[in-house]
Amino acid sequence: MVIDGKKIYIYGEMEKSCPLVIYNTFEGDGSGLYSTVTSMTDKKFTLAVISDIDWNDEMSR
Repeated sequence: MVIDGKKIYIYGEMEKSCPLVIYNTFEGDGSGLYSTVTSMTDKKFTLAVISDIDWNDEMSR
C-alpha cells in the first residue's frame, strides 16, 4: 500500500495481541528481514516496513 508517498509493507500476524515492529528504510521491502527474524524465533509479530524515506529530511529532525 502507499500512504503519503511512502510504500508500506506488512508481514506476519494481523492479530491484536501480536507486537508491531516498525522498520524504516530508504528503499525496498522487508521480506529478507522478516524471514531472518522468523527463522530465529517462533514468537508471533507483525512487521510494518515503511519505504522511500528521505533520510536527510525526514529522519534527522
